[in-house]
Amino acid sequence: MNVNKIGVFNWLNSKGHFQGIFWVICASFYSNLCDASVRLVGSSLPAMQITFFRLFLGTIVLLPVLFYSGKSFYSMNNKSGHLIRIIIGFGAMACWVYGASQTSLPSITTVSFSCPIFVLPLAYLFLGEKSDWRRVLSVAIGFLGVIVIVFYEGKGADSSSFFHPGVMYLLFGAILFAMSDIINKKMLGSEKLLSLLFYFYLGTALISFVPALIVWQHVGVQDLIYLSMMAVSGVLVLYCILKATNATEISSIAPYKYIELVFSIIVGYTLFGEIIKMSTIVGASLIIPSALLIAYYEINKERKIKSESKTKDAVFDVE
Repeated sequence: MNVNKIGVFNWLNSKGHFQGIFWVICASFYSNLCDASVRLVGSSLPAMQITFFRLFLGTIVLLPVLFYSGKSFYSMNNKSGHLIRIIIGFGAMACWVYGASQTSLPSITTVSFSCPIFVLPLAYLFLGEKSDWRRVLSVAIGFLGVIVIVFYEGKGADSSSFFHPGVMYLLFGAILFAMSDIINKKMLGSEKLLSLLFYFYLGTALISFVPALIVWQHVGVQDLIYLSMMAVSGVLVLYCILKATNATEISSIAPYKYIELVFSIIVGYTLFGEIIKMSTIVGASLIIPSALLIAYYEINKERKIKSESKTKDAVFDVE
């Protein structure tokens, strides 16, 4: 093997800030590729059929990884938790695929940035986690950005519609994905990450099969290529995020994920002739800073808890 190739391989698998940035940018690229694939195939296949293929092919992609990892990753300790997240995840994926097939790439990406904004109020409702006024203000500003996109894009798409239907579905999908994140947070203590991912894909694929069968249409070779791109890129997004998290503190590289909006603008214009709308720019200018502020406050909160825990341990050691 070439020495240069070994050097690159070692660099990619090493820990470090620049490695984390690299993997976050890769995750942003694959996320954009996944949404672009939905747009490409969305004109010829129903959204529910696309949803099924995304989940089914994603399951197939994950199978070799699961076999390689060993039998321990098949364990399922919280069966009811898996069932709930599968149902919510199916709803989130179906809404997102339909919305993505009806909306411009920059708008899809911008609405996806709102997921962390919805986590806070949902965590308050379901987990009882309280937030101070700064977090509440950040959520309010970010939500205002989503409303700007939903309302003003609706005016551009159809003068008779008050809200853009595609963006509305993306909004519902973002809320459901936020709910799924909360459930994942609770389950990570008892479940392995790979098993969470595999059972999510397998369960949602099974649920989506019957609705997909009802609206089933012929799948051409070109459609199959786009569907395969969508499934593989969807799995690669998670892989890159995991690599980024392993390389460095996710807080230090979180801002770089917003480069996905740049990818969306370039790909949207190149493939679909889309020009970013003023409503998307205004919405992004509200959503992105709000999401960054929420991440900042949450990171400081975690560091404070860890610092207090270390202080208590030090006191006990002295005693």
